[in-house]
Amino acid sequence: NFKSDGTGQVIYYEGGESETLQGTWVIMGEKLMLTAADGGTTTFDLISINGSSMTLELTEEYTEEGVKCTSVSTYYFKKI
Repeated sequence: NFKSDGTGQVIYYEGGESETLQGTWVIMGEKLMLTAADGGTTTFDLISINGSSMTLELTEEYTEEGVKCTSVSTYYFKKI
């Protein structure tokens, strides 16, 4: 839920459980930054946005068993 005043909430669903986080959001160029009330921040690449939908990508880099990996997740939002 993205409100026009830069506040909102994100609801995460995983394994039949859900968690709702309150926070703020801001668009800076081609990035969307979400900051949760607990101070955690996630920055997404803003792929597309219009009045009824939004597409975001999150790129995460990590090392697993000595191998550098990159994970790219794409999120599709539709206004309801």
